[in-house]
Amino acid sequence: MILRPGNTLYIPHGTLGTAQDHLYVVASSPGIDATNIVLLCVTTFDDYKDDSCLIQPSDCPDLDFITHLSCIDYRDPLIVPLDTILKLLATKHIRSRSAIPEPLLQKIYRGAAESLFTDPAAAAILDSQGCLP
Repeated sequence: MILRPGNTLYIPHGTLGTAQDHLYVVASSPGIDATNIVLLCVTTFDDYKDDSCLIQPSDCPDLDFITHLSCIDYRDPLIVPLDTILKLLATKHIRSRSAIPEPLLQKIYRGAAESLFTDPAAAAILDSQGCLP
């Protein structure tokens, strides 16, 4: 499998230190830096969460995994080497899901640039790859 920005991964509780089952978006480019892949968590939106990037089901109408108002958790990304992701995919510890549409990926990048809560290490990786506006 070729991993690209916009691909999504379903990562279950306990895998890579996650506290809950969640969908993650591949935000950085493995082709540029295979040792530091930024994965951003898609989570259910609530009033206390960061609203820098709200995601409606209509943002990705052809995908079945965004079913209610969601947001990106910029505060707690996963930064993982590509070889670890590929091993977890091969052993079915995580699952690949459909890629998000490009306009939604760009919205996620704008949110990362605007959010007061974006993890500094993730922001540095995304900025070095030219992802942030």
